[in-house]
Amino acid sequence: MADKMKKGAKEIRITGFIEEIELEDGGKGLQLDDGDHTYIIVMDKIGNKMERYIDEEVDVTGMMTKSGGMREIKVSAFRLTDDYNDDDNGYDEGDDSYYDDYDDDLDDRL
Repeated sequence: MADKMKKGAKEIRITGFIEEIELEDGGKGLQLDDGDHTYIIVMDKIGNKMERYIDEEVDVTGMMTKSGGMREIKVSAFRLTDDYNDDDNGYDEGDDSYYDDYDDDLDDRL
């Protein structure tokens, strides 16, 4: 999978289940299944953190590309749907279960 996103990438927000898959090279990877489509997850720093949530439903924001009928998503933020704040129908940013790129910067400073 490409480390850099290709031209034509589109930002999307979807909800789906994380599934473990076997890649063409025999390695393990992840995909997100939203019921209509599957998206191969780019296994970067955030993608690797998603391994903890196999078979869990998550809300994901990221950049999606499509080539050869295959969809790939580079996740920029995700959270378990169980942690969704029902009061305001949005993310509770004070909740430690929400993960995005900003958290990577904090990890590097600690």
